[in-house]
Formats: sequence, structure tokens, C-alpha cells
Amino acid sequence: MTLGPIFVTRVNLAKGQDFAMVVLGAPAGPLNNGAVENAEVLRVVMSYGTLRQAAVLLNRTLEEIDAAERPAAQPARPAAFAEPEPARRRPERKRNPARTTH
Repeated sequence: MTLGPIFVTRVNLAKGQDFAMVVLGAPAGPLNNGAVENAEVLRVVMSYGTLRQAAVLLNRTLEEIDAAERPAAQPARPAAFAEPEPARRRPERKRNPARTTH
């Protein structure tokens, strides 16, 4: 059985003892004041091992998408424009009471 592409707008996950069920939803019907009704269009049941494989693939794809959307690294500012280091204070010396003059 072959299904055509589905524009998925909702995903739910149900866990069983040895398996997981992923429920996919898609828009059903016209927009009503900005709200759209979603209908369940597909249920996929898989073992936890297969769910882990799918999760790894999805995470890897999201990392690639995030990396492509991130702005390029900015070059370092030249030293002339770097923030000046704060002035260092010399530690105060303790005065020797025997050497004080009156």
C-alpha cells in the first residue's frame, strides 16, 4: 500500500508495554476564523528500537536545519577595537608605625 504525501500538522505519541504508536494529524476542512480542525490521518505502530532509530534520524535532520539557519560566525574584532582591560590597582602597603614622622 502506498500513500501520497501528507501535510502533517499534529503528532501524538502513545506508549505501550513494548511498542509506541505515532498518530499523525492533518488539516481537515476550511479555516474558521483562523482556526483549523485537524483529523487523524495515519497511525504508525513501531517497536521502541525503531522509534529510537526514527528519533536519531529526526534529531540529525533538525541539527542540519538549525546549522543552515544559524548566521555565520562573526570575525573577531581587531585588537584596536577590543575592550580595554581594567586598570590594575597596586596593593596598599601597610605603614610601619615605627617609621612615622610627627
